[in-house]
Amino acid sequence: MQQWSGELARRISMFFRRDRFDRELSDEMRSHREIRERERREAGAPADEARYGAQRQFGNELRLREESHDAWGWAWLEHLLRDFRFGARMLRKNPGFTAIAVLTLALGIGANTAIFSVLEAQLWKPLPFPDSERLVFLGKTDAKHPKRTSLLSADDFRELQAQSIFESICAFDPGAYRIIRGADASERLNSDSISSTYFETLRASLAVGRPFTPEEQEPGHDHEVILSYPFWQSHFGGNPKAIGQSLVLDGVAYTIVGVAPQGLRFEFFGDPDLHIPLVLSSKEFVNGENPALLVVARPRPGVPMAVVQAQMDVIAKQLQSQYPKDDGNLGIKVEGLRESFVGYAQGGLFFFTGAAGLVLLIACANVASLLLARGLARQREFAVRAALGAGRGALVRQLLVEGGLLGILGGALGILAALWGAKVFNVFLPEDLLPRKVPPGVDGRVFAFALVISLATVILSALLPGLFASRVDLNEALRGGSRSVSASPTQRRVRGVLVIAEVTMAIALLFGAGLFLNSFVREARAPLGFDPHNLLSLNLAMPKDRYSRPAELTVAYEQILQRVRAVPGVRG
Repeated sequence: MQQWSGELARRISMFFRRDRFDRELSDEMRSHREIRERERREAGAPADEARYGAQRQFGNELRLREESHDAWGWAWLEHLLRDFRFGARMLRKNPGFTAIAVLTLALGIGANTAIFSVLEAQLWKPLPFPDSERLVFLGKTDAKHPKRTSLLSADDFRELQAQSIFESICAFDPGAYRIIRGADASERLNSDSISSTYFETLRASLAVGRPFTPEEQEPGHDHEVILSYPFWQSHFGGNPKAIGQSLVLDGVAYTIVGVAPQGLRFEFFGDPDLHIPLVLSSKEFVNGENPALLVVARPRPGVPMAVVQAQMDVIAKQLQSQYPKDDGNLGIKVEGLRESFVGYAQGGLFFFTGAAGLVLLIACANVASLLLARGLARQREFAVRAALGAGRGALVRQLLVEGGLLGILGGALGILAALWGAKVFNVFLPEDLLPRKVPPGVDGRVFAFALVISLATVILSALLPGLFASRVDLNEALRGGSRSVSASPTQRRVRGVLVIAEVTMAIALLFGAGLFLNSFVREARAPLGFDPHNLLSLNLAMPKDRYSRPAELTVAYEQILQRVRAVPGVRG
């Protein structure tokens, strides 16, 4: 091992000091020639004959130099660097060709990278919780409709919680509104009701304070609140002394017991300002109401998903016999938390991926046609290089290197376009295709995808043109000093195939775009059953302490309507 590492270090040192190596090699060759020349002069040969004889005996200096380079093992890298320098000069000499090829590649690579960034943010990026891949969503299924999943009831959650088959299990009810009344105006806040095991299940440590206790889920003992980190910063200035203070919500005083950690986002719902205890006492359901809850669990380490599902099937049968009226056809489905919320969007997102893939294939066909035409125009150059000893592999390598430079430039420009394109896709794609409320961006995986797709595009675009353009007939190419060479029948067929492929994919893409546009126009013009022009809407959050009964709410709404009707300019 030490011998191998020492040899590697020696070769790396020789590569970076190859100029010095070349000088030493030239000095050594000159020394050998001088020794042979001196021996011939000492034997009585004239000076000119001694010099020419020593040169013949020494051999071809260029071939020996190349053999020496091959012996120290880095000749391929030196040739590659030389091809890169030559390719850069050729692209710089043809700025029009370079600009068209780079912009074409940037369009295809940028569109695909932008779509991939949306896919990565929506489908594959882990949720912002420690070990989030182990979190599962528990949903209710019906024997009559097994493919439909709904939320479990509070009774079902309490039964699952009592079984203790999970490492931790929690329930929550998102999307409720609370009112804080100030001296000048009231503020509506978004809140959710969470069980005491919410932060334990998500493995999220509070920034300040403590989580709820099981006792605080009982009626009359549920007047505690946990603030979100942004609300704590905006309303309390991030002061830790906020713990223990009182916060009046809907006219009821709540005691602040904690602050949620920074960056805690469930991503599938709006970010709450407040967390309040989820009351699960049976007294809550005296009127027959049994609220539906989002139930999330963390299985015990090492327990396969199939085992968890089998346990849920057993519990579902117990609940069927225990609650025949509500759960007579109950089934409990176990699904990965992320997959349960984003699975329905995969088909639509992958459809857009296919459209972007067509754009990339069209770009490849365009660039391949450009490279083939350029390669045929350079066949006299290739013929001269072949006559000087360059093999077909060296010519193909040169064209691939030039294509690689185009790919690098196109990929870099494509990533810049993807930064803008991802935001455009995020705005214009339908909301039902974007279940997670996260902005797409270019992270390590997106950058790696852009690199891979750039390399694949270069291979698709440059390999076939390189193979055909490097097939040189020396006699025809050098005959008569002509400046150009006509394409062979095979090369013309290849160009025809590229054109046909390009036109076919372009037509398919245009038809798809036309269908999308037609569907969008038809949906935008679909009759709503009413005239939406000059209509305004608003949402009201009424304080529960003032309007606890339906009759009080009815009176309040009537008074609001009367006042709105009296506003100048209101027709109805």
